[in-house]
Amino acid sequence: MESYPVGFLSKIFGQKKDGPFEYQYQNGQLKSKGTYNNGKLDGPYESYHENGQLQQKGTYNRGDKCGEWMFEAETGTRTRAFVTYPPCSPGLTEER
Repeated sequence: MESYPVGFLSKIFGQKKDGPFEYQYQNGQLKSKGTYNNGKLDGPYESYHENGQLQQKGTYNRGDKCGEWMFEAETGTRTRAFVTYPPCSPGLTEER
């Protein structure tokens, strides 16, 4: 997959982002991954700190966070928080 923001060319041509994506830091480390559907985040999503440690993980439903999300701070000690958003549509995480 492309290591540039997926939307770069779509902005030039006026198209909406669509399909799976991965963004990377300049050092090549994975920054985030997920799926766009008609320009909105949709389905499972993960983002990472530059050191490769998971930063957040959850699910989007047409651009809105849904279900349980995990957030983790980039520190020497693992600091984790869970936030629950309105429920996701049935089957959303399995479909993506």
